Amino acid sequence: MKVLLLDRDESYTQKAVHFLGKNPEIQLSVCNDPDICRRMVQEEHFQVILFDSEFELLDPEEFRKKNTAFGYISSEREIINDLPTIYKYDSTSLITEQIMQIYSEHTHHELKQDDDESDAVRTRVISFFPVNGGSGSSSMAMAAAIALSREPDKNVLYLTLEQRHAEMLLFSSAEVKSLTDIVSMLRTNYPVKEGKKLFQTVIQHDQRFSPGKLDYIQGWQNITDCLSLTPAVLNTILEILRKQFSYHYIIIDADFIVSDVLRALIAGSDKIVFVSSGADTANAKVDGIHRYLEIVERDIETMPKKYMIFNQYYGLKSEESVVRDMQVIGRFARYRTDQHNLLSTEGLITQILLQENGNPFRELM
Repeated sequence: MKVLLLDRDESYTQKAVHFLGKNPEIQLSVCNDPDICRRMVQEEHFQVILFDSEFELLDPEEFRKKNTAFGYISSEREIINDLPTIYKYDSTSLITEQIMQIYSEHTHHELKQDDDESDAVRTRVISFFPVNGGSGSSSMAMAAAIALSREPDKNVLYLTLEQRHAEMLLFSSAEVKSLTDIVSMLRTNYPVKEGKKLFQTVIQHDQRFSPGKLDYIQGWQNITDCLSLTPAVLNTILEILRKQFSYHYIIIDADFIVSDVLRALIAGSDKIVFVSSGADTANAKVDGIHRYLEIVERDIETMPKKYMIFNQYYGLKSEESVVRDMQVIGRFARYRTDQHNLLSTEGLITQILLQENGNPFRELM
């Protein structure tokens, strides 16, 4: 990510270049002259521009370009012109996190504006998360992708971010490139405008369930590859898929592991779906999820709409006390019976899709 810091304090900018420059995610440039700054912005695209609060400059609007996020950096803990403001003397890791957050929230806001102002396809990102182990969130995500792709004139991409992914049980994956290859390339300052070419070498086309309307990306080659995914790279992936392709829905199958990546995924999603068994242990975990989402909601510009699916479910005495502000969109009975009637993933999904006239996920449209 290219970041431009406008600051007259040369001592501080030297330290900033030294310490922030150690982070491979940030390519920092500094400037203390307005005219030079103007030329730099004209000649090069910066994802984030930070203004020192004492930099006697110009209106940030003078520097406004598409996909450029703005913020202030100050020696005081303050908010300037209603823009995000970073405290100069916070730790390097915290400053880096705040820069990523400024870009993430700006990008999501710009994409929503584009959706409102353009006749182009509006892409909705719907992310699925498990509440408890074995809840079937991957099966639900795959079922949703198939169901939505069968709707008239709808194209869908299924993308798994799970550490231990299982899309190969449903989609016949050839020995091709995977999510690992995409992330590896994007971490090398790969030009975003060329993103479509990169993704086209990785995206595979389903030929079994919804030919011509459902695509998917093979998950990580190795389980440890997931550690290479950063908030900045995730934001770039979503930006490329939204702007350079024409998918109506992107279904993301993800782990719920508290991290900067999870926060970025929530901020970048239009809707988030949690899948729970409804058991006592699962309900206790839902309570923790609610608390985490309340924290995230304070920090991001727009909170996605929240949904709940109960799977392997016999019913609760009080659903409302568990789901709170989540909308329940599915209640699926336990699908494990006896040793002779165990269902494969495909069999389970087939049963799910027989409900609600073939699409129990219409609430997500």
